[in-house]
Amino acid sequence: PAGNRSPRRQLQQDDLGEKGNYIIQAVKHISLAQQCEADANFHMAFAYLKSSVGILLTGVQGKYILTLL
Repeated sequence: PAGNRSPRRQLQQDDLGEKGNYIIQAVKHISLAQQCEADANFHMAFAYLKSSVGILLTGVQGKYILTLL
């Protein structure tokens, strides 16, 4: 039942299907960025955030191109 689920359930690959893999990948990079920021490793945190934005942009552009075909 839906009432038994935790409200902060982790996003799973099956939730988005094959085309949503880029979202899972970006979320992992954002999580790593948060860990780096907590450790005061701001250079790596920024690098992970920048990487996650690139992953999202590439994934969205790929989805947009596929919908045009």
